[in-house]
Amino acid sequence: SAWNLIQKGLWKRVGDGEQVNIWKDRWVLGSKSGKVSMICPPNCHLQTVDQLIQEGGWNKEILQQVFNQKDREQIANMPLSLFKRQDRFFWSFSKSGIYTAKTGYANVVQASSRDERR
Repeated sequence: SAWNLIQKGLWKRVGDGEQVNIWKDRWVLGSKSGKVSMICPPNCHLQTVDQLIQEGGWNKEILQQVFNQKDREQIANMPLSLFKRQDRFFWSFSKSGIYTAKTGYANVVQASSRDERR
């Protein structure tokens, strides 16, 4: 459906991290799904990405304690905003990050061609 396409392509770009849910949102660059590969560990109270940031950088100690190696490396390699901008959405299926009918259509065609090959 169109809604599924939009959900797959709509990711969050981390700014200050306050509006990005660690476990539910698509925000991890380098990940195929955009999400962390693990579920929230028991007794973990971290919910938003801002809780992983300390003094303008990733809190390596928290990353080490909470995430598996793959997620930890992908997160640590993501650049953070120097200016504490608000988090924002971007369209992952275009180089510019902006949704257009053209990029939406191209993605639908690509997805349906993948389905036909199965």
